[in-house]
Amino acid sequence: MAFCEVKGTTRGVKREYINQVDSHRERSGDSQDTPGMLLINTGMQREGIEERISIEIGGEHSVHAAGMNIIIIRTIDLLFLMRHIEKEQNRGEILLELIKSGGGWLKADEKGYKLIRG
Repeated sequence: MAFCEVKGTTRGVKREYINQVDSHRERSGDSQDTPGMLLINTGMQREGIEERISIEIGGEHSVHAAGMNIIIIRTIDLLFLMRHIEKEQNRGEILLELIKSGGGWLKADEKGYKLIRG
């Protein structure tokens, strides 16, 4: 099980979005052992992949998310991630392992993907 918050914004990630995932988890009576996920569509008014991928997640936000066991995934990251793992038989397990990996920012691009915690 994991808690997920889905947001759309014309800007980037805010600390309050990360905290909102934790609030949902807390209200349900679960601890931070239960992973959280912030799926966020950043830069909604920007056009083109290059413009959208250029919106970085601040280091302070990835540190905060990691400390709360919440993974931040921009929609552009999710698209690139799926492109990398689409041919894998266990792609669902790969995604779940990333969600359970302790939080931070799952950054993906045309070259690959990695979890950033600071």
